[in-house]
Amino acid sequence: MARPTKLTETVLNAAREYVDTGWKKKKHAVPMIEGLALWIGVDRTTVREWADNPPTEKNQNETEKAFKARLSLHRRFSLIVNELNDVQAVELASGALKNKLNARTANMMLSKHGYVERKETDLTSQGKELKGATIVFSDEPASED
Repeated sequence: MARPTKLTETVLNAAREYVDTGWKKKKHAVPMIEGLALWIGVDRTTVREWADNPPTEKNQNETEKAFKARLSLHRRFSLIVNELNDVQAVELASGALKNKLNARTANMMLSKHGYVERKETDLTSQGKELKGATIVFSDEPASED
């Protein structure tokens, strides 16, 4: 039997408000799951649970219509959390490029969005063309001079 949830239309609307403007009202540098959790009054693990694990079965005495409505809430909440992550990535990159956010911190946080810092280091040629051995492939046997 599934347990009841606190996820309601009111909570969903509050989550939308946090992503749209709430994180700025709270003077957060970027929107965060933790900020959303505080905004709607639940633990961050609950936010992730609601976003990542929609209900799969009806509660006892729950109608099919009520179950579908509850499933819809979870799906819409998941979309809001996905948007939060998208806004976070844009704000991190933009803030770092404009020197409004610490670049190292932004880089670390962007890594969870799939961004990686890559440095190319030339350890051997010092910027000059490398000259190597020429390898010739032939069907002729090598001569024994």
